[in-house]
Amino acid sequence: MESLKSKPISKMKKYFVFIILLGCLLLVFNQGNSAELKQRIKNIQLAGNQYFDAKAVYSCMMLKPNGYYLDQLLERSTEAILKLYEENGFPFCQIDLEDFNHNLSLPDSTNWLSFKLRITEGPRVRIRQIEFDGNKATKEKILKRILDIDSSAYFSQRELESGLSALRRASFIKTVKSAQLVPEPDPSWSALKIELEEKRQNSFLGVLGYVPKAQSGTGYFSGVLNFVFDNIFGTGRKGEISWTKKDPYSFDLFFSFREPYLLNLPLSVQLDLRQIDYDSSYLKLDLNTRFNYSASDKILLGFSTGWEKVTADERLKAVLPSRRKYKFGMKFSLDLLDSPNNPRKGIYDQAEIIYGRKNYYLGPDLNPDKESANEARILLDLDSFLPVYKEQVVALGLHLRNIRSSERKIPISDQFSLGGLNSLRGYREEEFSGDKLFWSNLEYRLILSPESRAYLFWDFGYFSRIVENPVTGTLDRLTGSRSGFGLGLKVDTKLGVYEVDYALGEKDSFSQGKVHFGISNRF
Repeated sequence: MESLKSKPISKMKKYFVFIILLGCLLLVFNQGNSAELKQRIKNIQLAGNQYFDAKAVYSCMMLKPNGYYLDQLLERSTEAILKLYEENGFPFCQIDLEDFNHNLSLPDSTNWLSFKLRITEGPRVRIRQIEFDGNKATKEKILKRILDIDSSAYFSQRELESGLSALRRASFIKTVKSAQLVPEPDPSWSALKIELEEKRQNSFLGVLGYVPKAQSGTGYFSGVLNFVFDNIFGTGRKGEISWTKKDPYSFDLFFSFREPYLLNLPLSVQLDLRQIDYDSSYLKLDLNTRFNYSASDKILLGFSTGWEKVTADERLKAVLPSRRKYKFGMKFSLDLLDSPNNPRKGIYDQAEIIYGRKNYYLGPDLNPDKESANEARILLDLDSFLPVYKEQVVALGLHLRNIRSSERKIPISDQFSLGGLNSLRGYREEEFSGDKLFWSNLEYRLILSPESRAYLFWDFGYFSRIVENPVTGTLDRLTGSRSGFGLGLKVDTKLGVYEVDYALGEKDSFSQGKVHFGISNRF
């Protein structure tokens, strides 16, 4: 019996010794931390500061007299002081640490520190001229307008970083390699030299898709041809021609021209003309004028006005009356992406609301709900990019469309469309429609190069619209949702950027998957 009782006693001793050792380790660790925390600041002296007084310098520092000292706080304090000077015209400011002393105070063993920060302000610099290297096509005045830095103003690091960010976002700039200040004989003046690389000015996009045959009928090809004439004659002007065919009976033709820096302001005007032939059911002509004001390199404010005309086929005029519409809209966008083509992090948000008034062409066979109607179209787009590991990125897009109208039933020519490469992959282009839409796009991307990536994706879409019940004649709301998934590859080559997607919709077999192949080339 004694041997049986000795075993649990010996185990208790081991646990007791382990607890004592663990407590000693925690005590030593806490003592080390408390010793570190007891390094306090007795005095901070400033020397060499002439442009800013001591109060202004102290206000931006994280270290304070009688406060605790940490190396990280000292580093952040010196960075804050340098930023203060760089934002006010002192790009060559330097800070040195001097007279770093400490003494031990008894009986609480507190280390009291004192040190001096010597500030060498350097000259307050104005930018006399801005020079660009690498702009073979773009005119220098256009690059200066994008950079938006006054050539006679005092230097500001914040304004420089904002201007360089705007240059990188320009559609015809490939990269900004370097930016440096070159001092002149007069130390109060410097030249700003920026080295950049341009893209080829024009681009061609071709997308070919094949839709396999359904239970009845045959398969068919769909596609997109898009020509963009970017930076025309080096002036920043942009023209675009696009042709889209989503099925054998429909097409979409689009023309656009943009004039930047209207009245020498960060204001652009854009003219859009679109013609849509939908399934041989109606012909839609849409003309818009858009004014976009760049409040900063990240914020865009827009105003638009336009006119639409819908002419229905003779066979459908009784159910789809012809009409014309006058409209105007407002737009806001926020661009915080680190790259416009293949972002690794950041967000892009856009909100737009368009008000319109429709007037119907009446006739003996036409009986719309009202001779005229008012509507508001709401468009929201939220895109977010989150880096997860090295060159891997999670991309999430949320998109909302909604129509508020005085009409009970929205004609199909006015409804939003869902489905296809740019919304819900795994389904035909514009396969679904509604006055209320929502879709999300989730992608897991592997970044291969600045223009290349491989990705897996999952898309979800929801649609809702008012339809007439063929039995009762009442108006009911029809809703539905779909999802699709697949994989894709985008590769940048000397011949252009190739992109291929393979997507499956709900209940699709492997042979029923939708394939989209595209090539984009700049020339």
